[in-house]
Amino acid sequence: MKKLAKLSPGRIFNFAGEKFVVMEQRDGAAFVLLAQSKESCPFNDKDDAENRNDYTRSTLKERIDKWVEALPRTSEEAAAILPFEVDLSCTDRSKSYGTITVKAAPLTLWQYGQFKELIPLNEDDWYWLVTPWACRWLRSPYTNYTNLVWGVSSNGSYDGSSAFNLGGVRPALILPSTTLVDSNGMVIG
Repeated sequence: MKKLAKLSPGRIFNFAGEKFVVMEQRDGAAFVLLAQSKESCPFNDKDDAENRNDYTRSTLKERIDKWVEALPRTSEEAAAILPFEVDLSCTDRSKSYGTITVKAAPLTLWQYGQFKELIPLNEDDWYWLVTPWACRWLRSPYTNYTNLVWGVSSNGSYDGSSAFNLGGVRPALILPSTTLVDSNGMVIG
């Protein structure tokens, strides 16, 4: 066992029975991503057609919230998962959906671009990002592409996909750098 602070970006480690990869160390905490997606689900298969790609109202958010609540095996692990803010800006950076504070969420499109050299390719499935392709806007009651969300394929390319489609669930977390983890000597690359 060693402190998470000792693991450099790209290292894979075990936490709460799952494998994660370190994206970055920042301000006494580590930003980490599930090393492989756990399951598939639609981004949003609810009947809210106007805002189908709004993560705050999505099926994916509900799945991730349940997953993160069930993830910890000990009270220490539960206390280690820190809340963080997620920017729900769409592709053109408009902010119709604002931000949300969560304990786990998919990466944004910009985080994927920042960390893609560190992220292991997803073996079995493409997976969702949290970024909507386009957001509704107030000057027009009609906006194209508000049912599309960004996703990453198993080869690392990214594109928009309908919120009805099934995509992998691959959330990110923030953990204190003092968290003890099992690294098993696994290194990417």
